[in-house]
Order: sequence, then structure tokens, then C-alpha cells
Amino acid sequence: MRRKRKENLENQRINLILACIVIMIMILNIFLLIKCFSSNDNKKVEPQKESTVEIKEAKEEQNLTEEEKGKLMTEQERMTKYIVEFATNIDNEEFSKAYEVLNEDFKKTYFPTLEEFESYCRNVIGTGTLTVNVKNIERLGNEKTGNLYVLSVDIHDVLRDNKKKEEKTADGEKIEEEDKYPYVVILERDYNDYELSFSVNA
Repeated sequence: MRRKRKENLENQRINLILACIVIMIMILNIFLLIKCFSSNDNKKVEPQKESTVEIKEAKEEQNLTEEEKGKLMTEQERMTKYIVEFATNIDNEEFSKAYEVLNEDFKKTYFPTLEEFESYCRNVIGTGTLTVNVKNIERLGNEKTGNLYVLSVDIHDVLRDNKKKEEKTADGEKIEEEDKYPYVVILERDYNDYELSFSVNA
């Protein structure tokens, strides 16, 4: 009898110890789960903070004036912007806008009147389907004289060039690719304060 009681007491102790161990393991697991979920919540919050910062920066950028945006641009970006604006005005047949940015001496020499400039644009450059590709930009001059840039630019009327190629092919002529990259000279005094001239084809 005493042996059975002793064994029962032993078994109860062992069961109690095992129950304590199981409870401790469960508590530890619950603790780890809580910690894991709380760290995941923190991770979810971080991207929201970043997106808030990005939205704020985007709003600040929208609030910038054209002049402030220009100051953030590189020289290459500004020169490309100027030449693309010039070509776009010609392409849209807004010749007076393109004529306004031309250098005065250049105008006197080559295009004393707006009508002469318009005629040149229609007959030599083309309108309606112009493409612009800036090949090279070199900076000359200094802060005192103004920043002078020489650009090698490919401006051509895609449809007209394709039509010419088709006509030459129909006549059996050999088509040679022309290296027609006129030079454009831009004198920039300040952002959006510039004048322009270019190599004129005869």
C-alpha cells in the first residue's frame, strides 16, 4: 500500500513538473508570437512614412516656379529644353515665337523679316513631323560674357525625308545618308533668358 501511495505521489510530482514545463513553453510561445506581430506592425508603418515623405517632396516640387525648376536642371537639360522649344514652335507653325529667340545680328544677316524666316522653315527645315536629336553640347564663354553653348543637333521632318527617299528609290537613285547636323549656338544669360542662332543651309 505504501509503495502504491509513494508511486502515486511520484507520478503526481512528475505530472505536475511536466504540466509546469508545458505551461512555460506555451507562455514562451505566446510571448514570441506577440513580439513577432508587433515587429510586423512596425514594418508596415515604415513604408507609409516613406510614401508620406515622397508625397511631400512631390508637392514641394510642384510649388516650384519655372525659374527654380530651371536652376535645378543641368546645363544639358536646359540646352535640350531650349532647342526642343524652338523646334516645337517651328513644328507647330508658331514662327513668331521661334523668331523672337533668334540673335539680332543673326536675324539681320539671314532673316531680316519674319516672312523670310517662315519661308526658310517651311522649305528647308519642315513642319508638322519634326524630330530633334541633340548629338553634342559644348560650353564656351564665361560668367561675364554669358554662357555660350554650341550644340550639334539633328532636326528633320520625318515624313518629308521618307517621301524624298521613296522618290529617289523610284527613280533608281542611290540613297546616301546625309550627315546633316546643323550647329546651334545658344547664349544663355539666365534661365529662360537666351538667344539662339544656327548654321543656315543654302
